[in-house]
Amino acid sequence: MQRMAIIDNLTRIYNRMYLNEALHKEVEHAKRYKKPLAIIIMDIDDFKQYNDNFGHLQGDVVLKQIANTLSKHLRGTDILARFGGDEFIVILPETDQEGLQTVAEKLGKAIRAQTFHGESVGVSIGTASFQPEWSSTQLVEQADRDMYQRKAR
Repeated sequence: MQRMAIIDNLTRIYNRMYLNEALHKEVEHAKRYKKPLAIIIMDIDDFKQYNDNFGHLQGDVVLKQIANTLSKHLRGTDILARFGGDEFIVILPETDQEGLQTVAEKLGKAIRAQTFHGESVGVSIGTASFQPEWSSTQLVEQADRDMYQRKAR
């Protein structure tokens, strides 16, 4: 029952409830021990259009496969969670700005390398490195702003 409460039923990765708790703990740890912390937020581009063209069940296949791909490319200490319908967040403990950019590029490349119905799926990625004065909410807001700025470009 406990596992069911923290795992997203579709993608089999952590859900938002678990994400909120884990991120709060990681922020407190980073503050206390003055350790780097970073997050990545990603959104599947034009996912509504994909669902409209191929159906929601095929959209579910995309979500599951992307979650699986992300899981394969992360360290055991990283935390992957489904943030929203087609959004994912990765918490990267003890990761500095350089490491963050490396991981973000690797994940984006891995996702874009996949094809579904002969088409690759685009993803917009936002990143944020923790600042000691920030809360967990502010960290997510910064990554979200970064993602939407990149998406607009």
